[in-house]
Amino acid sequence: MNSHKNARLTFEGRKLLVERISVLGLMPAAEAAGISRQTARKWLRRFEQGGENSLRDRSSRPARTRSTVDG
Repeated sequence: MNSHKNARLTFEGRKLLVERISVLGLMPAAEAAGISRQTARKWLRRFEQGGENSLRDRSSRPARTRSTVDG
């Protein structure tokens, strides 16, 4: 899956972010990447929960949709 054209971080950028967080800390790494503290924390949390694969792009398609209601 490709990142959209306005994405600040690609898969490689996210990996670099996680590495920088371990060395520099959250805020300096976020500033270096040009992203917010919240976004940096989101990627760090995903990495901690799922490893490197969790840094890949995910589909925005819903996992399930509401069934139709006959009435």
